[in-house]
Amino acid sequence: MNYPIDIEATKGKWVIYDTETGKHTRMGGNGNWPNGDGTEITRLDSSLVPLLIVEQPQPDYDSTKERLQKAESPNIRSNELIKGWEKVAFTAEEKAEIQSQGMAVAAYNAAAEAFAALPLGKQALWEGVRVAVSEAILVGDFAKAKETLLTTPLIYLGAEADRDTFLALFP
Repeated sequence: MNYPIDIEATKGKWVIYDTETGKHTRMGGNGNWPNGDGTEITRLDSSLVPLLIVEQPQPDYDSTKERLQKAESPNIRSNELIKGWEKVAFTAEEKAEIQSQGMAVAAYNAAAEAFAALPLGKQALWEGVRVAVSEAILVGDFAKAKETLLTTPLIYLGAEADRDTFLALFP
């Protein structure tokens, strides 16, 4: 490490790293170098190493296949604690959840378009059904959305065709 440390340029960016535990704490509680003149810290236990925090920019990633997770990597030799990002592929469960959410959004949008295409008088008749179906879709319960449509009273001529249009939106 080169002394004196530029205490202004590195203000708030220092930690003390314990090589025995692998843990670190902010230097002085505020992350500042403890010596105002940037000189070496004396009487520091040999297992404690001052590290400068170096922030890495967030990398590009494919949000349909992976997520970013914060990662830290101490580099004792260069006296740096690298704070960066790790790309983590989605698990099968996460992929299924994302697919389900995508289906819910698509169904919600398609249902909204179909309801909006009805004449205003018919929209009023379907409003309660629209709300119930939308709520079911938003929680991913397509079976409940279908059941709501199937059990809706058909109170005007052509209502069955309108209902069938909505039913066709669900898998």
